Amino acid sequence: GSPSDGLRRARDAFIEPGDFSAALHPAENLVDAQRAQRGPSYPADLAALGLIQAELRESEDALANLAEAIGLVIDAEGEYSPTLIEYYRGLGRAYIKDAQYRQAIVTLEQAQHISQRHFGLFNVEQAALLDDITTAHLGLGNTVDAKNMQVERLDNALRRFGPADPRVIPFRYTLARYYEQSRLPESAREQYEEVLNAQQSPLGGTHAGVLS
Repeated sequence: GSPSDGLRRARDAFIEPGDFSAALHPAENLVDAQRAQRGPSYPADLAALGLIQAELRESEDALANLAEAIGLVIDAEGEYSPTLIEYYRGLGRAYIKDAQYRQAIVTLEQAQHISQRHFGLFNVEQAALLDDITTAHLGLGNTVDAKNMQVERLDNALRRFGPADPRVIPFRYTLARYYEQSRLPESAREQYEEVLNAQQSPLGGTHAGVLS
């Protein structure tokens, strides 16, 4: 493999366990090596560098690199390329870390829009985006909007799988935990009761699955 492949392997090996400070050096070298002659994976390498910088709270560099990567993908693949979902999400998270919550919401909604365009309006793959949008709303103190995002997250799963499907249960738990953290015990209890009802009918009331 080329020197670039080696740098990519090193970068990804450090990203995997979350060692972003060690990942930074190979990521920077990889981008610098392509400044003069850009390889086909230059936008992905630039985005990876931006994501690492965001984790290290090097906000200015992170925002610049992610924005440039997004621009290159739009030029090459169009503004609705599914590649952009992860890049916009990274940019949104970088804005959150920099306490630019309004910018974060706009950016994450762009990712959500592309996700819905490709995977359907109620796709459950957008759950992580909804969590990030929730965080941004909480940063602004918009507790109602934040709660609505979490309700939408469950709603997508209900539409996709149906209320009796066990795959809905983790989504109910997430919403219940959110309600608990927001000091809404009644709302949390409702979600736990829904889980119990869903578990009891197929399992019978004394099954071990109901105990948990």
